[in-house]
Amino acid sequence: MTDAQRITGGRSVWLWFTLWAVVGGGFAFCVAALLSVGLFVLPLVVVAAIVVGTRRGSAAGLPGLLTGPGLLLLFLAYLNRSGPGTVCNSTQTACIDQSDPWIWLTAAALMMLASVALMLLLRHARRRAQLRWPASSR
Repeated sequence: MTDAQRITGGRSVWLWFTLWAVVGGGFAFCVAALLSVGLFVLPLVVVAAIVVGTRRGSAAGLPGLLTGPGLLLLFLAYLNRSGPGTVCNSTQTACIDQSDPWIWLTAAALMMLASVALMLLLRHARRRAQLRWPASSR
C-alpha cells in the first residue's frame, strides 16, 4: 500500500461508500415517491443492493447508506430555495408554497456528515485492529 492509499484509505473503500450512497438514495427515492413511481423503481434498487452487498469488501462502505437520503434532502432544500412562503414567478401561472430550505439543508448536512464520520471511525477502528493483530499471526 502506498503512502497516498494509507492517507486516503484506498480508493476502493470510497468506491464502496459511493455505491452504498446510490443504493441508499434509491431507497429514499422509493419511499418519497411511493404513491407514484416508487413501487416500480423499488425492484431495481433491491437488485442493486443485492449486487453491491454480495461483493467482497463492500461492507467497508456501508455508512454510505446514510448519504443517499441526505442527497435527497439536499435536493429538497434546492427545490425550496426561494422559501419559506408563497412564491410566484413571472413564468408560472400559479404560485406555490415553499417550506424553509434551511430545515432540509440542515438535515441533509447532518446525515451526510454523520455518514462520513461513521466511515472514518470504522476505518480507524479497522486499522487499530490490524495493527493489534497482524494477518500473519491469525
